[in-house]
Amino acid sequence: LGPEEDRRSQPSMEVRIHPEIRDEEVQLVVCDPITADNCFHAKKTMMALAVRHPGPVVVIDLAKSSYIDTTALAILFDVKKQI
Repeated sequence: LGPEEDRRSQPSMEVRIHPEIRDEEVQLVVCDPITADNCFHAKKTMMALAVRHPGPVVVIDLAKSSYIDTTALAILFDVKKQI
């Protein structure tokens, strides 16, 4: 398996998410793939960061995430509703 296929079949349970504050906008930068295996950890992390860094606008930046499956996409919609 190449590196991309390995990340999809063996994702880390941890997801690196870094907050970046720009003016009044909070960006949660996701740096790892999100799959059904780790999406609940990702949700918990995003919710905690949104509470720690409140702002009128919260952006979930997925540009650095190489893969997101449909379960993770559903979790992202759930996070959007709760923030």
